[in-house]
Amino acid sequence: MTCFSVFRFRNRNAAGRIAAILIAVFGILALDIESVGAQQSTNPADVLQQVQQRMSGVLGQDNSGQDLTQQQTILEPNAPPNPTLPRSRLEQLLSTRAGITLRQFGYDQLGVGRPVTLVQAGAAQDSYVLGPGDEIVVSLRGQENSDYRAVVDRDGRVVLPRLAPISASGRQFGDFRQDLANAIHRAYVATEGYVTLGRIRQISVLVSGEVNSPGVRIMTGLSTPVEALLISGGVKKSGSLRHVYILRGQRQIPVDLYSVLTSHGSSNIPTLAEGDRVVVPPLGPTVAVAGWVRRPGIYESASSRGEISVHDLLSLAGGLVVRGKYRFSVLRVAPDGSNRLETLNGESGIMGDSDILFVQPAANQTTSMATLSGGTPLAGRYPVAGTKLSEILKSPGALGTSPYTLIGLISRRDPVTQLRTLLPFTPVAVLKGSEDMNVQSDDVVRIISVKESRMLSETLRRYMDLKQSSEEALRNPRIPSVAGSPSEGQLAFSDRQALVRAERDELRAEQQNTMAKMAPGRYSQESKRLAQLDTGQANAPLGQVPASTQVSPDMAGQETEQSQDSPLLQSQQQIIQPLPQAGLSPEQQQMLLQQQQQQMTPPQPPSEEQNLAPNLEAQSQDPDQAESYEEVDRLSQLAGQLHVDALVLANFLEDHTVNVDGAVNGPGIYFVGQDADIQSVLAASGGMMRWADRTSVEVISTSVDPNTASSQTVRRTLSLANGADSAFVVSPQDNVHVNEVYTAVGIGSVKLQGQVRHTGTYQIVRGEHLSELLMRAGGLTDSAYPYGTVFLRRSAAERERDAFRREAEEIQDQLMLAMSRRDPNSKLSPEAFVALQRYVTQIRSQTPLGRVTIVADPAVLASDPTKDPLLEPGDVVFIPQRPYGVSVLGEVLQPGSVAFRPGMSAKDYIAMAGGYSKFADDSETILVLPDGSARRVDSSWLSFGSNDVPPGSTIFVARDVSGFDMHQLIIDTTQILSQLATSAAALAILSTQIK
Repeated sequence: MTCFSVFRFRNRNAAGRIAAILIAVFGILALDIESVGAQQSTNPADVLQQVQQRMSGVLGQDNSGQDLTQQQTILEPNAPPNPTLPRSRLEQLLSTRAGITLRQFGYDQLGVGRPVTLVQAGAAQDSYVLGPGDEIVVSLRGQENSDYRAVVDRDGRVVLPRLAPISASGRQFGDFRQDLANAIHRAYVATEGYVTLGRIRQISVLVSGEVNSPGVRIMTGLSTPVEALLISGGVKKSGSLRHVYILRGQRQIPVDLYSVLTSHGSSNIPTLAEGDRVVVPPLGPTVAVAGWVRRPGIYESASSRGEISVHDLLSLAGGLVVRGKYRFSVLRVAPDGSNRLETLNGESGIMGDSDILFVQPAANQTTSMATLSGGTPLAGRYPVAGTKLSEILKSPGALGTSPYTLIGLISRRDPVTQLRTLLPFTPVAVLKGSEDMNVQSDDVVRIISVKESRMLSETLRRYMDLKQSSEEALRNPRIPSVAGSPSEGQLAFSDRQALVRAERDELRAEQQNTMAKMAPGRYSQESKRLAQLDTGQANAPLGQVPASTQVSPDMAGQETEQSQDSPLLQSQQQIIQPLPQAGLSPEQQQMLLQQQQQQMTPPQPPSEEQNLAPNLEAQSQDPDQAESYEEVDRLSQLAGQLHVDALVLANFLEDHTVNVDGAVNGPGIYFVGQDADIQSVLAASGGMMRWADRTSVEVISTSVDPNTASSQTVRRTLSLANGADSAFVVSPQDNVHVNEVYTAVGIGSVKLQGQVRHTGTYQIVRGEHLSELLMRAGGLTDSAYPYGTVFLRRSAAERERDAFRREAEEIQDQLMLAMSRRDPNSKLSPEAFVALQRYVTQIRSQTPLGRVTIVADPAVLASDPTKDPLLEPGDVVFIPQRPYGVSVLGEVLQPGSVAFRPGMSAKDYIAMAGGYSKFADDSETILVLPDGSARRVDSSWLSFGSNDVPPGSTIFVARDVSGFDMHQLIIDTTQILSQLATSAAALAILSTQIK
């Protein structure tokens, strides 16, 4: 009974505890729902979500009672952020005085409002000052295991069970924790206490002064004046960053915000307390620094008088950019208001209010150094103290993976004029030791790759063609010039224009090749569209030609005209819309878009700062002029690496070219140095072909003596089998021609078809006859008809085409003459003119056959060699089967084929076809023989002979187009009879006289 009572009592106690916990939970839920609904939202879904968040905060506690989820609050600035701050009056004045753009330091960080994250829970440092509203979490572990949460009350005390109230307000958290631990040791036995800070109190502070949005801000006890200023929109440029202070009761706490931005100033930023007032006073005295410092700008002085040493100002600006010798000068304002520039002796000077410090290098030149440039892994800078060019080039990898060893370039600065000149050298000769030299200071040694040589050769070829076209336009203005029609005084302008256009055309060809590789099926269509676009500008400065520009179709071909009065070339830019990329994958479209985006930046509208020089770090570097060790894809980029003008480089390369043609694999223009031998030049051109004549290599050299204004041209024939000739040095501007060994093969092929034993395509040799070809084909078959051989030749077809064209032109001239007659009776009618014009068009469009009349009978060819034709490449020989009929066509009663009968004439075959029709012209009967020849059949009553017709012939009777006129026939008959009578009378008289 006792045990049951005890058990029941314990159950009642447990039930009571559970009921108390449930009541407390429901009470918290009710308070949360009420507070949430009253303060934030009336939407049930929002209220439920907020209650769930509160519950997650309550239930997200471990056994110690600590919150597992760190709660944060993000405060947004009252004023909308302005990322681009306008220029202040101070910036305008000092920038105008200094002649460069200057900005006030720190306002890009603290002058713009930003969201601030306030942590509501978590660990706090021992220096944190407690106040009413802070929540203390106490965990007891040992003999007593309990968790307590207590809030600092309005009296500044913390009350915990079995402990006396402990004073907390205004005390540091570390001191309070120590006092609480001592109290726990006194009140509990074998128990340790752990104290943490649960929830941070909220405080109200006032932000006033030179801020974008002054007012009261709700912060936490961990907040600093920086957070209060940021959510207030930031500090205005008219406000101070170094003299901000906090009013706390009767005490004024200074705050130097430069400590947040730099390592200068007081680094102890105090935290805010309830009722604090953050005041931003107006901007104090300022000084400026410009030039070779890490952070040029306008700085506020910490002193009320505005004095600051040069050393402190340089330290405030981040120090000098690089170590070296510098010249310091200060621009001061004199008492009379004038500006005076003074020279400072090192960093020992004192700066005053509104002074501007200029830091400029006193020496900036690198000596005893040369640069190896190009697409080589060893590219870089080398010391030149006693260094030979061969020492640099002989290092493994110095020439790159695919070097062009016939020419290299050295850009050398003249020590007197300080101008750069180009010097050629032959890498292959340097490696052999025959063309070595000392490398001088500031030299740029440039190695050319094979890819770059091809690009330079193609650009130079286009440049020379355009320049020649421009010169032709000067001599004959009627000849259209590709580069325009410059006047006499614009020849140099025309050269530069031609070079830019040559670069542009090369880039267009490169883009077309890229498009062909990406979408071969659409290359034809897209290349036609691209050919209609003018993707570059003739007047753009060298080195600024777009790699891939984009022009809309309605803007294609437009070019801004260069003013005749302007001595400089104006930059022009065009925007090309992307070509339709149907059929391209997204990856291919992205690749093409990236290539098209490599172009010039469009012109920007003028701003108020264009008249001011930018600071050194703000200067834009032209990528074509920047020193680079990579391969280039434009001549202007190479000129930028060599620090010379692109036109100078183009003319220099043109002066160091060799033309190679003949039996080589890659004929064309090649660049050479001073000591390039003939073997190296031929190797650069791809080597000689298989049947090249090594004993007959022709070299034409021209030597010019500028001192005597004389020249001499020498033609040499070299034999590469000879050691002396194989080492012959080719000079620039030489012409090398490799002859080919004369052979009888390789001229082409002939097609043989029809009644031969072996038909097909046969390779022929020079001087081969038709009879030899028939013998190679095994001869004729038994059913072959050699008299009907069809022999087609290309050269004969060309002659026929020319004859058709001449005939059409003659008829056209006669038509024009007939239409211009004044006599209306003899003038050609419009209907007849249209009909004849159609006939002229038909003649012009007639396809020539090129048939040659031959007899392919081996016996005839053997008996008469003059009838055995020489074969030409492309000939077609067809020997038909023996025919057994004669075709009668044209104006006969029954056109068709008639069986061949020996001994019958053309009139007999016409009679077998029903005779002539009503509209036949029997005087225009044509007999076409089987070999293709034709002749007119004489069918008049005065003819006493007969015409043999072989089998396979065709008889054609033409139509009478003149019509039948009885009146004209009577007149003609009368004239004939009268002439016969007169002739008879004359014959009678003559016979009488003779007797």
